[in-house]
Amino acid sequence: MKEEILLSKSLEDYLEVIFHLSNKNGSARITDIASDMEVAASSVNEMIGKLSVKGLVKQKKYGPVLLTENGAVYAKKIDCVHKIIFKFLYGLLGVKKDTADHDACLIEHNVSYQTVEKLNQYLIKQNIIDEDDSCLSEFFVNNKEGVKNMAADTKNLNLNQIDVAVEAEIIKINAKGKLKRKLMDMGLTRGTKITVKGKAPMGDPIEVKIRGYSLSLRQNEAAEILVKEV
Repeated sequence: MKEEILLSKSLEDYLEVIFHLSNKNGSARITDIASDMEVAASSVNEMIGKLSVKGLVKQKKYGPVLLTENGAVYAKKIDCVHKIIFKFLYGLLGVKKDTADHDACLIEHNVSYQTVEKLNQYLIKQNIIDEDDSCLSEFFVNNKEGVKNMAADTKNLNLNQIDVAVEAEIIKINAKGKLKRKLMDMGLTRGTKITVKGKAPMGDPIEVKIRGYSLSLRQNEAAEILVKEV
């Protein structure tokens, strides 16, 4: 098990800003981060240095700040927690949008993942969040005691990337519309164990075993299924 990386509130804020700027502009530059955070560029450089030491970002001299794989996962978790808290405050309690967003920023750093998961489950029951589209499902796995924990050191893969004879657990169906319904009707639902039995010479189709029976999937179908090796 990798040691879990823990960040201060300030570093988490920087990581989240870098994540949003990267999604919006394709990259995050020092000047843009400074503008968004309303701080001096020198302060940004200092924080980027700390995030770089922890292996969460990388930057060539005078170039944009890029999230590493671990950095992207960490940032997605922060963003996911923010979204769930925001939806609770704004979508369920009716708090004004700007206030809900501000308060979610404050709460996201000081809430346990157990609380977030319970909150997520409640929002699903209230039809505020679609269970299949919940961002939380990508980051939680069951441990031996059956308690859900954040999967900080777990690398999730698409089903088409899993090797033959490897057993995995379905984390999420990324497909939308008719394809998503088709896959779910085939028994490919979250939490289901699945084993890759074989692949055609060109990798298409893929034969899998699920719920005691064999199933053939096209590459494009398997690529829409997010799984975790077990």
